Amino acid sequence: MTTAEKIKSLREIKGYSQINFAKKTKVFTQSQICKIENGNRKITDTDLSVLAQALGVSITELIGDVCSKKKII
Repeated sequence: MTTAEKIKSLREIKGYSQINFAKKTKVFTQSQICKIENGNRKITDTDLSVLAQALGVSITELIGDVCSKKKII
């Protein structure tokens, strides 16, 4: 599961619409949330922090599966 998919899944589990979630972040618009969830917007470290806080999870929970699948050289 990608980070974008995980964000969308957690948002839906919490019962937030994209609009309500955007308001909860106090940073993003509904359009930006849509782009993030569809993988059409790069996510910065700061973005991850804001999104994780709004979802009530750690950054590690958002990127955990993604990091564990990357090969370390």
